Amino acid sequence: MDTEALMRKEGGQVIRHAQWGTRRRLEFIDFRLLWERRINRADLEEFFGISTPQASADLKAYRQLAPDNLAYDSSERAYVAQDGFQPVFVRHDASVYLQDLASLYSGTLPENLCFIGNAPTYDEVPIPYRHVNPTVLGEILNTLRKPCSLVIRYQSMSTEEPTWRAISPHAIASDGLRFHVRAYCHKKERFQDFVLSRVLETGTIQPNNVDASQDVKWQEIVRVHLAPHPGLSKEQRESVEREYEMVSGVRTIEVRRALLFYLLNRLRLDEFRELRSPRSQQIIALNPEELKPELSTVYEHKT
Repeated sequence: MDTEALMRKEGGQVIRHAQWGTRRRLEFIDFRLLWERRINRADLEEFFGISTPQASADLKAYRQLAPDNLAYDSSERAYVAQDGFQPVFVRHDASVYLQDLASLYSGTLPENLCFIGNAPTYDEVPIPYRHVNPTVLGEILNTLRKPCSLVIRYQSMSTEEPTWRAISPHAIASDGLRFHVRAYCHKKERFQDFVLSRVLETGTIQPNNVDASQDVKWQEIVRVHLAPHPGLSKEQRESVEREYEMVSGVRTIEVRRALLFYLLNRLRLDEFRELRSPRSQQIIALNPEELKPELSTVYEHKT
């Protein structure tokens, strides 16, 4: 079955029932036109390793689906995006492109899986990688697949020397800079976070009957209502609203209570927020009373 037969329009909407390979190539065309404003057959041939007739068929199928999106420019020997271009297969979302760009730069996204062709010069602030012992991670993943506890040797920031303790893991989380395992600590008899890079080694595994649904802080979802700092000028507040995609001056973020203090820390909504200038703070929380327990203990967390 050829490319055209795999795609059709119905009621003005594209019916996305193409085979995976065909859809992937149409997404590629869409992506290149959206972000690079041009595409030709050679782009398809080189990226996917397909023949010239197949590349021509894919471009023809795309033109039939979105005839107003592109036109052939003989001087460039390529199809170029037209004014009013509307993507058909990919999201018109800057974060998708920027995440791909960052992943391409870091090497986590191989070039043969990234649609970016003419990548701009890019760099980023280096963040030291928190080493996680792969053997430790493997043992923790094993305990997550079945109800059991794992003995670990852990270096907490609240103790000078590492200690052995039994934990019952039920989830893995990230604060954006490091990974944690959420687990029941049998020594302290409570659910808490353990930084994966601080687990030095593992010991025995034992069956247990810890119920993860009893981790109230993990189960509870908290809404953080953000708004521009009232001390900013009207134009500055409008800029912050655009930046955070606020609606009517408010952006609501949902987060597990167990992860709330990490979010408050990243957004600088900590106990020192009132000491910063409006231009430095930029945003405030509209519901500080609900967040108060975490606001006052952001810098006391020493897991």
